Amino acid sequence: MGWARCVICFLAVCLHTCVCTGLPEPKSRTHCELGKFPCGNLPTCLPLQLQCDGKEDCSNGADEVNCGDNNGWPDHLQSQVVNPSLDSAGIPRDCHLDLPVVPYLCQCIYTHIKCEKLGLVSIPANISQDVTRLNLQHNLIESLQNNSLGKLTALRSLNLRGNRIRTLPAGAFKGLTNLGQLYLSENLLETLPAGAFQGLQRLKWLYLQRNELKSLHADVFQGLNSLNWLDLRFNSLQNLPSGLWCDHMPALLWLEMEGNDIEQLTSSSFTRCSSLTVVNVRNNSLKSIGRDTFTPLSSVWELDISWNSLAPLPIGTFNGLGHLKLLNLSYNSDMILSLDLFFGLDNLTSLDLRGLEMSQDCQHSRVLLSLENLHFVYFDDFSYCRYALQARGCSPKSDGISSLENLLALEFLRVVVWVLACFTVLGNSFVILGRLLIKNENNMHSLFIRNLCAADLLMGVYLIIIASRDVIYRNEFIQHALSWQESVLCQFSGFLAMLSSEVSVLLLAYMSMERCLIIVFPFRTMEPSTRQNQTFIACIWLFGLLIATLPFLIQDSTCFYGSSSVCFPLHLRSPYGQGWVYGAVVFIGLNLCAWFIILLCYVCMFVSIHRTRMRTTGQPTHKADWIGWRFFFIVLTDSLCWIPTVVLKLLVLHGVNISETFNAVIAVVVLPINSSINPILYSISTSNFKDGSLRIFRTRRQSLSRIVTGNSAGNTNMSARTSLDQGNPEGQVLVEEKESTL
Repeated sequence: MGWARCVICFLAVCLHTCVCTGLPEPKSRTHCELGKFPCGNLPTCLPLQLQCDGKEDCSNGADEVNCGDNNGWPDHLQSQVVNPSLDSAGIPRDCHLDLPVVPYLCQCIYTHIKCEKLGLVSIPANISQDVTRLNLQHNLIESLQNNSLGKLTALRSLNLRGNRIRTLPAGAFKGLTNLGQLYLSENLLETLPAGAFQGLQRLKWLYLQRNELKSLHADVFQGLNSLNWLDLRFNSLQNLPSGLWCDHMPALLWLEMEGNDIEQLTSSSFTRCSSLTVVNVRNNSLKSIGRDTFTPLSSVWELDISWNSLAPLPIGTFNGLGHLKLLNLSYNSDMILSLDLFFGLDNLTSLDLRGLEMSQDCQHSRVLLSLENLHFVYFDDFSYCRYALQARGCSPKSDGISSLENLLALEFLRVVVWVLACFTVLGNSFVILGRLLIKNENNMHSLFIRNLCAADLLMGVYLIIIASRDVIYRNEFIQHALSWQESVLCQFSGFLAMLSSEVSVLLLAYMSMERCLIIVFPFRTMEPSTRQNQTFIACIWLFGLLIATLPFLIQDSTCFYGSSSVCFPLHLRSPYGQGWVYGAVVFIGLNLCAWFIILLCYVCMFVSIHRTRMRTTGQPTHKADWIGWRFFFIVLTDSLCWIPTVVLKLLVLHGVNISETFNAVIAVVVLPINSSINPILYSISTSNFKDGSLRIFRTRRQSLSRIVTGNSAGNTNMSARTSLDQGNPEGQVLVEEKESTL
């Protein structure tokens, strides 16, 4: 026995050596920083935008593999098992049944019998026992007699869809030991007795959708030991079957409960349902889901609870779902995602969050970080993609303004923003400097124009910030989107844009009213004094500062100014996002009122000037026509700037979808364009400013000429004095002449 013990020890040592040292260690997974992905098992990380772009960037081609979201069962699975064609390829066309045992008017193909839409009120008695498939859909059958089908022992598929069956007697399908598919959908079933499917031990597919079922007893499914698919869609069920209903279906893989009236799921709803892999409870009336409700579903890898009325889910809702790959939470409008909601979902690869507001508390930047294997994520708003940088596919890919690659997605937007920024900064700076230098003009009017240009100049600074950030983040914007939109610079630029927009609007409205009073009522003492005008201007700036600062006071400004990649809170893509009431009051209420005031004032001024011209000359003059066109362009530019914004805000608040490109044009081009045009309309195109600018130019040129002439004369004097010192009499004469000239 000693030699046997030695052999055993030798084998044990060899086995230990092979196991512990002989097998290669698994390669550690390559970890990449957020915004990049690994090239399969290679230690290479590339930017996300290179994934699935139609070109292999990884040496092993891993960046072009699995580019579609194919998580979950294939969509075409049901089409392969529901009503496959009787004349499928490979099935003989001739009937293999004795014709005397085929009901009249029914079709027979191979061992299949089709009695569709024949007005049958009961199951025909003369059916061959050798039939393997029986199609009786869309008839008038109201009931199934006991053992009316029991002799069809070879039957594998029975289709009773679209009849008028109200009840099923116990044992109605007794004897159908080979039945694999049973279709009872689109009938009038209200209840099912216990043991209704007794004897169907080989049944795999059971369709009960579109009936009138309101409740189910657990014993209804007794005997369904092989059932894989249970379809209960579009009934009126208010609860899942009570008790250990899954015990009767130990092989159940797929449960369809869409379109019922279920209001609550508790920890006992899925007891002993560990075999389920797909659970669909979408489009119910779910209001709450208890903690650990899904814990028994240890094998599930697709869960759909979308289109419900779920309140915030408790932490631990998804405990035990370690194999879950696809989760659909979309269109639960009251749902708020807590920080640790997805903890433990290590294998989740596809997540649908469409219809959910992600900016309630601005903590969503950390909600999805634990999902390291997330490949596909779906939002309503493109800007939310910044919360899931680890995902290889994020939808939507653009909001018209920005894309995954660039802050300004379209080439023409980049060009227009730079052009507008340059025109706005240079034009307003030129007018401010010119108004400070021009003498002998209306000082009060000049004060208005300088303040208007100062406000518009802030818009130019905002545009330069956005354009420069676009250059800095070129081709990798999504990697910096979160840090950019939460940065101080983004908040500051949004503050500048809001301040510029509202101060400019209010100044134009006040200037219009002040000019209107002077022109329409020239002989009344209605013109505000200089002190009053200065006070009004100061109040406008203070009010504009209050409007722009308010988001910092009432909420986290990163959720308001940072809600858009261009840091301007129009809320055209998410009309009811954080701070939408504030935005609606400012952009619809305040700006629309200001536009009406400007329109009314210029109409009154034009009418007054026209009447005065007609009384004095009897006919309109060329100057009157020019004033009319000038007024028209002032009102037109204001209208083109504000009216589209107001109209679009009203449309999106009423649920109208706006084109992404149109959204981009409004946010980046239309709103700022007024700031670049105002210097031309109110200063550069006016005769007073042009004349004053020419006078300044001539004066400066003359001064420069005098300086140059003075320097030349000084040099000549020095030469003359030198000649004089040397005894040159001509030098004396030259000095006397220059001094008399100067």
